[in-house]
Amino acid sequence: CTIKSLQRRHVCISRLERPQNWGENSCEVRFVILVLAPPKMKSTKTATEVGRTFATMFSDIAFRQKLLETKTEEEFKEALVHQRHLLTVVNRHSSVNDGHKVHSHKPLK
Repeated sequence: CTIKSLQRRHVCISRLERPQNWGENSCEVRFVILVLAPPKMKSTKTATEVGRTFATMFSDIAFRQKLLETKTEEEFKEALVHQRHLLTVVNRHSSVNDGHKVHSHKPLK
């Protein structure tokens, strides 16, 4: 959500005590993420882009399970930071390899 009166971005993540059924395509909702941002942000930091980032992170079922198993807010935050790091490493690796053929290291004849 974009809010004119904000000076910086805010993200709130809530882990529900029990799964909620919020409709046909949203059964078993366990996490609710609210992203608030001011309108004048870099294109990569808009509320929509931040929401996409969290959607990517939370699409990993193993990551969601790990978040469900955390006992403290600090563990939860650490898991988020770790997942972000993993995605950053994967994205860097895939962008380096995009458009390049993988060559075997066979000697030339």
